[in-house]
Amino acid sequence: MQDIVSIFSEAAETLEYKFIYGAKAFLNYDVGDEQLTEGQILIALFPLIDQATEIVHGGRIGKFETSTTVWIGRKFDHDQYGGTVSELDETNKQKYDRRLYELKGLVMDYIETTLCGTDIELTSFRMSEYLNQTNENIDFIGCDIRLRHERGYV
Repeated sequence: MQDIVSIFSEAAETLEYKFIYGAKAFLNYDVGDEQLTEGQILIALFPLIDQATEIVHGGRIGKFETSTTVWIGRKFDHDQYGGTVSELDETNKQKYDRRLYELKGLVMDYIETTLCGTDIELTSFRMSEYLNQTNENIDFIGCDIRLRHERGYV
């Protein structure tokens, strides 16, 4: 199967995004270790679920479908709002105007860029908003995605 975590991690590094891989239960700890700056983008990739979708001659697994969730977030804005901090007293509309709408485009671009040039096929994509997550009150756009890919080499 493909090394999905490395592929997403390398894409985040190329884009100069901070990358975290792990369970949501540990997100507070992982984010707390980061020095988030104005405009800094944070990518969280949650544990993968791999399912064989093709068994070929001799019981060899040929293809996989991998499900995961990708979150993209930002604590501080970097645009016309002059570094506004994501906080509890913003309304949902303020959050949408200040960062969520832009984050939707960024997460689509990130996933498309990550998969471009690979033999991994995006088969499902569902976006949701996650407001005031972690002790840092970071706003995220989360995407539940499914990927189809060949076994490759392990």
